[in-house]
Amino acid sequence: MILALINIDSETEQIEYKKSIGELKEAMFSIVAILNKHQKGELYFGVKNDGTVIGQEVLFPQIKHQKVMWQEIRDQSAEIL
Repeated sequence: MILALINIDSETEQIEYKKSIGELKEAMFSIVAILNKHQKGELYFGVKNDGTVIGQEVLFPQIKHQKVMWQEIRDQSAEIL
């Protein structure tokens, strides 16, 4: 199998990359900081900091766990706003 790596440029003040959803907690801190400073931003998983797309395998239990976390974050954000 031949695997081609794609590079989508480096991170910026408004674009954050994380290698996997295993870095979700760090990603949340990053995106909150970006949104506080710039009011908009982008967060990508499966990408190295230098912009190299590495992808990731996500299994069903991970998806279910992440869905619960996102719902909790949404609910807490609604309470603040």
